[in-house]
Parts: sequence; structure tokens; C-alpha cells
Amino acid sequence: MTKYILHGGRTSNKTWENKEFFQEIVKGVKQPIILLINFAAIEKRWPELIEQEKQQFVTYTKHPKLKFLEATKNPQTLVSQIKKANIIYLRGGKDDSLKKPLKDLDLKKLFKNKIIAGTSAGANLLVKYYFSNKKDRVRFGQNILPIKIFCHYNKTKSTKLTKLKSFRENLPILTLKEWEHKVIKI
Repeated sequence: MTKYILHGGRTSNKTWENKEFFQEIVKGVKQPIILLINFAAIEKRWPELIEQEKQQFVTYTKHPKLKFLEATKNPQTLVSQIKKANIIYLRGGKDDSLKKPLKDLDLKKLFKNKIIAGTSAGANLLVKYYFSNKKDRVRFGQNILPIKIFCHYNKTKSTKLTKLKSFRENLPILTLKEWEHKVIKI
């Protein structure tokens, strides 16, 4: 079984919702090996963001056996890293920057029987369709989960939600506010 944890965005904020999100990621895992994929962020910020993420996992989960891997864009090395990890963490940021290095990989197969946590752009990557707040339109994800998603959602975006609902086929829609997360097991 694969466990997907989709997050609405803003994981760097110190909220009880974000604490629950990080705890959910490692829940029940005796020896977490977490692959941190920060491709959606500006590359020069990766070292800072990786330290931030490590600190969040340590602080929020208090898990005694956390091990971290830092993702590389080299496809062969990345596949090896995904296979080695039991948890994949897809940080948010720019959708296209995340999609490009992953587009040729069979993510559905590589993610099988793992815990996959995606926040904002990371969550968008995992679904069939999503509403991009930055591009202000519906876009295509990698179709790993047959749903539509709207991250950073609030009531002022209801007109945009209507666009997502009416886009192509009728699929379940997940709206996630900032700091909110949803678990999907398949």
C-alpha cells in the first residue's frame, strides 16, 4: 500500500496543523529514510531549505532514527535514491521546476509501497489536474492519483474552483487550505 499525504502549502509556518503533517509522514515507520526533493525551489536555496526541513522533522516528530537523503537531478541517481527511501518529501514552489526532472520517471511504480508527502507544488505533481494559483489556470499533474486538487484554497477562490470542477472529466476534487493535509492510501 502506498500512502499519499497531500498538503495545502506553507509548511514553514509553525502551526499545529504542520506539526500533525510531519508526524503523519513518519507515523508507524521504524527507520525513516526520507528523500527530500526540493526541485520546486530555487536551487541556490536548497541547502537552507534542506536544513529547515530536517529541523522540522526532528522538532515535530521527535523520531529517534530519522535519516535524510538529498535528491539530485541526475535521473539514474534519483531513481536509486527513490528506491532506497521509504518516505519521499516533495516540497512546494514552482510547479514546472519540479515536473521537469521527474517527467520521464515512472513515479507511480517508483512510489509503490512508500509514503509520499507533497506540499503545494508537490501535491499538484501527484494528481491528474490541479489549479495553479501562480498561472491562474488548470494544469496537468503526473496523474498518479485520479483526482483534481486546489492547494492554498480559500473561499475567495470559489470562481477558480468552478473552473477546476468543469475541466475535462468529472473527478473527485480535493481543496486544501494552507497548513491543511489529507491522507490517501492506495
